[in-house]
Amino acid sequence: MIPPFKRVRLQDRGWVTDLLSKSQFMGCEYSFGSLFLWQDAYRFKIARYKDFLLVRSENEESGYGYPAGQGDVKELFNLLMNEAKQNKTPLRILGVTGRQVKELYQLYGRSMDAQLVPESYDYIYNQADLAQLPGRKFHQKRNHISHFLRQFPDWSYEEITPRNTQDCYRVTQIWCEQNNCIASDGDVCVLQTALAHYQALRFSGGLIRINGQAAAFCMGEQLNDNTFVIHFEKALNEYNGLYAMINREFTMRALSEYQYINREEDLGLPGLRKAKLSYHPVMVLQKANINIGV
Repeated sequence: MIPPFKRVRLQDRGWVTDLLSKSQFMGCEYSFGSLFLWQDAYRFKIARYKDFLLVRSENEESGYGYPAGQGDVKELFNLLMNEAKQNKTPLRILGVTGRQVKELYQLYGRSMDAQLVPESYDYIYNQADLAQLPGRKFHQKRNHISHFLRQFPDWSYEEITPRNTQDCYRVTQIWCEQNNCIASDGDVCVLQTALAHYQALRFSGGLIRINGQAAAFCMGEQLNDNTFVIHFEKALNEYNGLYAMINREFTMRALSEYQYINREEDLGLPGLRKAKLSYHPVMVLQKANINIGV
């Protein structure tokens, strides 16, 4: 029997990250920070079944994430299938990637119906590409940085710590004013929560100052053994090249131990998709929602 689902609490981080690490999934949602910070927006709840982490979304796209951990996944899916049959609904698995699709197909074959969700695809990059910007394909990015350095020579970089998280939030407030959003927007509230619990979440991040004033920041967390996921990045509009600068500096200075950087999805926004593609991802991680027993 599957135990009751509950809200994600900071004190759950230890056992949740332990089970996530056993699966080494590449999707950005398989990080503790994503589960904790976005639980209200997506109505996430979690449960532990033996050595598996189960995540259930209870919003209009209700369903389960693919279980993370180790053990007999068929046993777990049979329990979920029985529950779905009792409710007279298909079993719905959300955000399923290629490796997971193959495992589900081996279990359920043609009783599956899959729908790709392009707005949720993750953009994944080589760390060395983002840190070094090598070759002709990154020529424009290097130009942006050169322009920034000529225009704003009095800049500095520092690690984000509890001492300067408020500087990051001030950048967010100004960024909101520049981009016609408000402090009560969901993304801003989530970012404020992330900054308030920055140390407990074990996030890493970098901050750029110009003339001593905070102007850009970037932060995220370890996703698996060789991948880091960027959750937040903000830069003030008046400094041309600042996004390219914070991206390079943080990746170069703080993330050399990782092979890959996951910069999350584009949310179906054409401008965001264009920006993410401009950094030449080595992988666009496709995801699908799957109904079983349709």
